[in-house]
Amino acid sequence: YSQINELTTFIIISRKQLLQEQKVLESLIVQKNDTNKKIFKNLDVLNTISNEIKLDILNHSDKVSKQTTIIILAVGIFFLILIFLSASTLISRINVPLSFILEYIHGVTMNKEYLSSRLPITTNDEFGKLSKSFNKMTKTISKNIKEIEHLNEEIVNTQKEVIFTMGAIGESRSKETGNHVKRVAEYSKLLAIKYGLDERTSELLKEASPMHDIGKVGIPDAILKKPGQLFGQEWKIMKTHAQLGYEMLKHSKREILKTAAIVAYEHHEKWDGSGYPRGLKGEDIHIYGRITAVADVFDALGSDRCYKKAWPLVEIKQFFIENKGIHFDPDLVDVFFENLDEFLLIRKKYEDTFD
Repeated sequence: YSQINELTTFIIISRKQLLQEQKVLESLIVQKNDTNKKIFKNLDVLNTISNEIKLDILNHSDKVSKQTTIIILAVGIFFLILIFLSASTLISRINVPLSFILEYIHGVTMNKEYLSSRLPITTNDEFGKLSKSFNKMTKTISKNIKEIEHLNEEIVNTQKEVIFTMGAIGESRSKETGNHVKRVAEYSKLLAIKYGLDERTSELLKEASPMHDIGKVGIPDAILKKPGQLFGQEWKIMKTHAQLGYEMLKHSKREILKTAAIVAYEHHEKWDGSGYPRGLKGEDIHIYGRITAVADVFDALGSDRCYKKAWPLVEIKQFFIENKGIHFDPDLVDVFFENLDEFLLIRKKYEDTFD
């Protein structure tokens, strides 16, 4: 009994303790639930706050992004403008002097007078150095050109002098004066200009015409200096001087000597084809030959020779009238008569003088 009683008491006490523990556990469960509710509530609050913070962050980020983009664009545009202006300035510094130099070079190539001008030197950069070098080069070129022109002028004058002297030698062998070739030269140029040839061509004919009888150097003295009329074989030999003169000159590549070859070859051809050495007719005779024929005959008729006296002017005029279209180009005869006073002035200027 005693043990039962103790056991019963223990059970009762244990139950009470269990009940108490149960109450405590229930209380803890209630507290836990309350705490969970508070935690969930706080989580909801935190979530709400988090979302708000997130929205604020996103809004701020978007605003910052836009501002940053605008700033970057503004800075980019500024630098692009700065680069463009710098490039334009650099290009201008290059193009302006370069275009000026190119224009000057073009001017030099088109007109040698540009060589006397100088490029302005405004800077000490590469373009300034280039301008200095170019000015030095053009100065040297200009100096060399002047020297070449001077030498060329001397060569041309020497050619003219040699041609005139050779022509005079040919004439002197036939006892004609050196003034004959001077007059023929002047007559030829005057007639060429009045006929309508340009100045350069007329001057070329003047320079070449003294050689019209150069072939006479190959004619024997017995025939060339005979005071009377030539007959038969003598006349045939005399006529060969035209061919001889042409053969002497035809191989030259000099324009003046090529012209002289034509003059020597054709100045005894006649308009109607009865001349020599080839019997050319009309305009088949080179204009140089036709002009020199008029000039040579006019001077020969109007000058004293060892075998004849000078013809009076009236007889010379009659001779040309009668031989217009026969011996001479009719158009040239008309031009000759229209300007006869000028031909007579030339004859007076270079009149023969005898010691």
